Amino acid sequence: DKGVFTKFLSWRVIFVSALLVVAVLMNYQWERQRISDSRTLRTTAVTTLFVGQVGYLFNCRDLRHNSTLAGYFLGNYVIYVGILCGAVLQVIFIYALPFQYVFQTRPIDGIAWAKVFMFGVAIFVLVELEKWLNNSKQALCGCGNDDLNLPDT
Repeated sequence: DKGVFTKFLSWRVIFVSALLVVAVLMNYQWERQRISDSRTLRTTAVTTLFVGQVGYLFNCRDLRHNSTLAGYFLGNYVIYVGILCGAVLQVIFIYALPFQYVFQTRPIDGIAWAKVFMFGVAIFVLVELEKWLNNSKQALCGCGNDDLNLPDT
């Protein structure tokens, strides 16, 4: 009898969307200081979005609680197949000449890749911090979050 978007899920969508937008724009501006080619900048922005979404994917292993290190990397292998497929498509998007022509992309260098991965890790860490703060708040007030509308894990 509950809607799909509870308060919690609405908050999470807004929060993660804002993180992704900020990461993409920050990396774009940061790279703009050393790269003048707009095609390379756009390629870096799209890649930042992809890697940020992969970072968030690991947060989704448990939407309510922080997982152990093993909890992030063990479990459903299909996630890794999806990440691998997405990564291969992203590399093709960036480096294959026909796709460079169609999508107007340019290769990005190691410095850009390092920044892209840094933003992906930052998104992962910030969402984990948000989960920890949310759980701490619930523990302090002694209230549960029935609004999650999720099965117990």
